[in-house]
Amino acid sequence: MHMYTNIKVIHTHRSFCCFDSPGGALTQLHLATADVATITNGGYYHPIGKLTGSKHPQGNNDTLAESLWKHTENVIVAALAQ
Repeated sequence: MHMYTNIKVIHTHRSFCCFDSPGGALTQLHLATADVATITNGGYYHPIGKLTGSKHPQGNNDTLAESLWKHTENVIVAALAQ
C-alpha cells in the first residue's frame, strides 16, 4: 500500500472515532453539567452525551464488572496499607 494511502486511511479512521482535545472534553462537560436525573451512573456515552452500550462483547457483563470493581477496591486497600 502506498504511504499516502496509509496516511489517508489512518486520518479517516481517526476523524471518525476520535476527537481533538477540546472535542474530547465535551462528553465530560456534558455529564458534569447535566441534570442527574437524565444520566445513567456508570453509563458509556459516545459520542457527545449519547448513552450507548459498550462495543466490546464483555462491556455489558455485570458479573465481570462486579469482579473488576472488587479487585480494584482490594488493590486500593492494599496500596493504602503500605
